[in-house]
Amino acid sequence: MGVAKTKNEKQTSTRICIRFHIGFFSGGGDYLKPKPYKTHITEQKQRKILEVANEFFLKYGYKKTSLQMIVKQTGGSLATIYKVFGNKEDLFQKVIEFNGQKFIETMNQIFIQNMDSDLNLNEYLYNIGLHLIREVLKANNIAFLRLMILEGYGNQSFIETFRRSSDSMVFSIVSQGIKHYNSEQSLNLKDEEIERCARLFIHLIIESYWFDSLLDSNYQPPKDDKIQEDLKRAVKFFMLYLKYYKEI
Repeated sequence: MGVAKTKNEKQTSTRICIRFHIGFFSGGGDYLKPKPYKTHITEQKQRKILEVANEFFLKYGYKKTSLQMIVKQTGGSLATIYKVFGNKEDLFQKVIEFNGQKFIETMNQIFIQNMDSDLNLNEYLYNIGLHLIREVLKANNIAFLRLMILEGYGNQSFIETFRRSSDSMVFSIVSQGIKHYNSEQSLNLKDEEIERCARLFIHLIIESYWFDSLLDSNYQPPKDDKIQEDLKRAVKFFMLYLKYYKEI
């Protein structure tokens, strides 16, 4: 006969689960920490190069940014850039991963905070959804997504890197949350249904913001109260979907 878990034991189990799951996508270990490449320069120096490269790609665009410009700003040599990151295409891939890691690190912190709180599913979806929208609508994230998609038309590997480092990870976090509440509140969702629900929820809350921010060069995000109003409506719609999806 099994022993019922306490609330703290359940929360610890959930944290272990999400850390393992996200770690699987990113290679395990310190899953959200930018991993230093095997080289003689420090991790701090590598981060500086990625930060400057990110700044220049956003400011000048991919084509007009050269490795020489980055070396001039960060110091060192062109040979070091090639040895650590490869050519400009390789460096841009690493910048995509770098941005994705920062984005997911923030999302994961919110996830853990929510799992540590005594929230119901409706509150969890609202909290995680609001943070996701706010992150997506940050000016630098909009600018980089535009750049990445623009360059991705000519190089599909950029899109694949984004999906692996950002898109799949966000999906993983939302899926794990729904999986947790599926067990806690007996939602009777199968694994494939959890995945479908997670994708539906993500599309439901951010798709319109993504399209508008990508297509309108003068895009201004809605005011926060409008975002919250729309999110509450979307969460209510999603909760109704969970209740009646087997009949749809």
